[in-house]
Amino acid sequence: MTNLLLRLQIEADLAAADNATPVALFVTPDTTCGASAPLNQCGLLGLVRQIVVQTIANLAGSNTSQANAFLAKGDQYRNAGNYSVAYQQYRAAYKAATK
Repeated sequence: MTNLLLRLQIEADLAAADNATPVALFVTPDTTCGASAPLNQCGLLGLVRQIVVQTIANLAGSNTSQANAFLAKGDQYRNAGNYSVAYQQYRAAYKAATK
């Protein structure tokens, strides 16, 4: 149930307006973790990406190429360390897939 709740929260954030401020934990890369308990949670950007990929596979239909283009841009920004812009691109990919 916890995993479903987290997924719903991530999807709600991905579906938010483009100018909405994202949840910081969703923009933080998986390799960045808190130093000590109880704040030792790692970032969830990798999980966000997995959800976007699954959503594209399940729903994109005629919007697959547009959604995949946003996903590829997001990956480029993520690999360059620009996580907030990567998240914006993942948000755009999610929205394209769910149109």
